[in-house]
Amino acid sequence: MNQEKCSRTERKEKRQQQILQAASQIFSDKGYWKADMESISRRAGLAKGTIYLYFPGKEELFLSLFKSGQTELLNKILSLIRQGLSFTRMVEEAVDIYLNFFQQYP
Repeated sequence: MNQEKCSRTERKEKRQQQILQAASQIFSDKGYWKADMESISRRAGLAKGTIYLYFPGKEELFLSLFKSGQTELLNKILSLIRQGLSFTRMVEEAVDIYLNFFQQYP
Protein backbone atom coordinates (compact mmCIF):
# COMPACT_ATOMS: atom_id res chain seq x y z
CA MET A 1 0.00 0.00 0.00
CA ASN A 2 2.76 2.47 0.94
CA GLN A 3 4.62 1.73 -2.31
CA GLU A 4 1.40 2.28 -4.27
CA LYS A 5 0.84 5.61 -2.52
CA CYS A 6 4.42 6.68 -3.25
CA SER A 7 4.18 5.83 -6.93
CA ARG A 8 0.83 7.67 -7.15
CA THR A 9 2.45 10.73 -5.59
CA GLU A 10 5.40 10.45 -7.97
CA ARG A 11 3.06 10.18 -10.97
CA LYS A 12 1.15 13.24 -9.79
CA GLU A 13 4.36 15.26 -9.39
CA LYS A 14 5.62 14.09 -12.78
CA ARG A 15 2.35 15.09 -14.44
CA GLN A 16 2.42 18.50 -12.75
CA GLN A 17 5.96 19.06 -14.04
CA GLN A 18 4.82 17.96 -17.50
CA ILE A 19 2.05 20.59 -17.40
CA LEU A 20 4.41 23.30 -16.13
CA GLN A 21 6.95 22.55 -18.84
CA ALA A 22 4.28 22.68 -21.55
CA ALA A 23 2.87 25.91 -20.10
CA SER A 24 6.32 27.48 -20.02
CA GLN A 25 6.78 26.71 -23.71
CA ILE A 26 3.34 28.02 -24.66
CA PHE A 27 3.69 31.23 -22.60
CA SER A 28 7.11 31.75 -24.15
CA ASP A 29 5.85 31.15 -27.71
CA LYS A 30 2.52 32.97 -27.53
CA GLY A 31 2.79 35.32 -24.58
CA TYR A 32 0.40 35.31 -21.64
CA TRP A 33 -2.64 36.82 -23.38
CA LYS A 34 -2.63 34.48 -26.40
CA ALA A 35 -1.78 31.35 -24.43
CA ASP A 36 -4.73 29.12 -23.65
CA MET A 37 -5.34 25.95 -21.69
CA GLU A 38 -6.17 24.01 -24.86
CA SER A 39 -2.71 24.72 -26.32
CA ILE A 40 -1.06 23.86 -23.03
CA SER A 41 -2.94 20.57 -22.78
CA ARG A 42 -2.01 19.65 -26.37
CA ARG A 43 1.66 20.47 -25.73
CA ALA A 44 1.59 18.41 -22.53
CA GLY A 45 -0.18 15.53 -24.29
CA LEU A 46 -2.99 15.57 -21.74
CA ALA A 47 -6.72 16.18 -21.80
CA LYS A 48 -7.66 19.77 -21.03
CA GLY A 49 -9.71 18.59 -18.04
CA THR A 50 -6.58 17.00 -16.58
CA ILE A 51 -4.85 20.37 -16.55
CA TYR A 52 -7.72 21.78 -14.48
CA LEU A 53 -7.22 19.04 -11.89
CA TYR A 54 -3.82 20.57 -11.17
CA PHE A 55 -4.44 24.27 -11.87
CA PRO A 56 -7.80 26.09 -11.64
CA GLY A 57 -6.93 28.33 -14.58
CA LYS A 58 -4.30 30.00 -16.74
CA GLU A 59 -3.54 32.68 -14.14
CA GLU A 60 -2.73 30.13 -11.41
CA LEU A 61 -0.61 28.14 -13.85
CA PHE A 62 1.34 31.24 -14.84
CA LEU A 63 1.79 32.28 -11.21
CA SER A 64 3.08 28.81 -10.36
CA LEU A 65 5.69 29.14 -13.12
CA PHE A 66 6.58 32.63 -11.95
CA LYS A 67 7.00 31.49 -8.35
CA SER A 68 9.14 28.56 -9.46
CA GLY A 69 11.36 30.90 -11.45
CA GLN A 70 11.74 33.28 -8.54
CA THR A 71 12.72 30.41 -6.26
CA GLU A 72 15.30 29.19 -8.77
CA LEU A 73 16.83 32.67 -9.09
CA LEU A 74 16.84 33.19 -5.32
CA ASN A 75 18.60 29.88 -4.72
CA LYS A 76 21.29 30.76 -7.25
CA ILE A 77 21.84 34.18 -5.68
CA LEU A 78 21.99 32.65 -2.18
CA SER A 79 24.60 30.24 -3.50
CA LEU A 80 26.69 33.21 -4.61
CA ILE A 81 26.43 34.82 -1.19
CA ARG A 82 27.61 31.61 0.47
CA GLN A 83 30.71 31.51 -1.74
CA GLY A 84 32.15 34.56 -0.01
CA LEU A 85 32.91 36.41 -3.23
CA SER A 86 33.81 40.07 -3.29
CA PHE A 87 30.83 42.38 -3.75
CA THR A 88 31.90 43.30 -7.30
CA ARG A 89 32.37 39.66 -8.30
CA MET A 90 29.05 38.72 -6.72
CA VAL A 91 27.24 41.44 -8.70
CA GLU A 92 28.91 40.29 -11.93
CA GLU A 93 27.90 36.69 -11.26
CA ALA A 94 24.35 37.74 -10.32
CA VAL A 95 23.97 39.65 -13.59
CA ASP A 96 25.15 36.57 -15.48
CA ILE A 97 22.64 34.41 -13.60
CA TYR A 98 19.79 36.78 -14.44
CA LEU A 99 20.76 37.07 -18.11
CA ASN A 100 21.10 33.31 -18.49
CA PHE A 101 17.81 32.74 -16.70
CA PHE A 102 15.90 35.12 -18.96
CA GLN A 103 17.50 33.64 -22.06
CA GLN A 104 16.40 30.21 -20.92
CA TYR A 105 12.89 31.37 -19.92
CA PRO A 106 11.92 34.29 -22.15
